[in-house]
Amino acid sequence: MPAAPAPRAGPPAEARPVPPPAASEPTLPAAGGLGLLAEARQLARGVGATAEAVEAAPAAAGGRQKAVYGASARGPDWARYLEDWRLKVERVGSLNYPEEARRRQLTGGPLLTVLIDADGGLRSVKVRRSSGQPVLDEAAANIVRLAAPFAPFPPALAERYATLEITRRWTFTADNRLSSQ
Repeated sequence: MPAAPAPRAGPPAEARPVPPPAASEPTLPAAGGLGLLAEARQLARGVGATAEAVEAAPAAAGGRQKAVYGASARGPDWARYLEDWRLKVERVGSLNYPEEARRRQLTGGPLLTVLIDADGGLRSVKVRRSSGQPVLDEAAANIVRLAAPFAPFPPALAERYATLEITRRWTFTADNRLSSQ
């Protein structure tokens, strides 16, 4: 005798209302237009949020949050800020291309995570994934340090966010330039 299917108790899980988080719980950024597969592809390419930084927990500075590029840092204001930041780092990198990399004709680059304060100050820069060439890893991190300080966040963003975390791959090219992907 075939087993009868178990009766359903209540509506399906996706139809149940989700209670709002308690005031003491950090809130996560809205899911935006990226699905899990697209987000995984970005992470594999070295672009977007890092695994431990997807949360936008309130920062110590007045309850403001940490914005994470690709997760909570979206929209035209962030897009302009990020593009200006990228262009500045690339310009400084091309002017300060590492001599050893040029001499040895090294190409490639590391995945860096950069943390910027709302006033434009550089809080930290870390190599997340090595290029396999320590000279390129160190040069990329040093170029970000040389490019600091950066522009302050636009006022509306500075009110809400204390820091911005950006994870990007920086590549030293065969034509002696630094570019970001």
